[in-house]
Amino acid sequence: MRQISHVKIPRGIKNKLDEPNAQVELHLFSDASEIGYGAVAYARVSYLNEPPYCILLYSKSRVAPIKPVTVPRLEMAAAVLSVRLSEVLQRSLPNFSAK
Repeated sequence: MRQISHVKIPRGIKNKLDEPNAQVELHLFSDASEIGYGAVAYARVSYLNEPPYCILLYSKSRVAPIKPVTVPRLEMAAAVLSVRLSEVLQRSLPNFSAK
């Protein structure tokens, strides 16, 4: 347990965006099944002389409706959720380049 006190997880992304050599990409993934669907957003940050790394920015999950819905329709709902996450993040972090 003593070793766990030394573990550090970098959480801040705002200060990384302000650096002139930082290249930040937004990556979104979504998926669905019979019981639910969800989406997740990662930022891939890279600098000129350092290896790139990824940061989990946001995730959202939803339970499938009680009324039976096909998996393709749930996949579409997951894609819509992913687009909404992208819109929220691009408004919150305007320095992201949307590609």
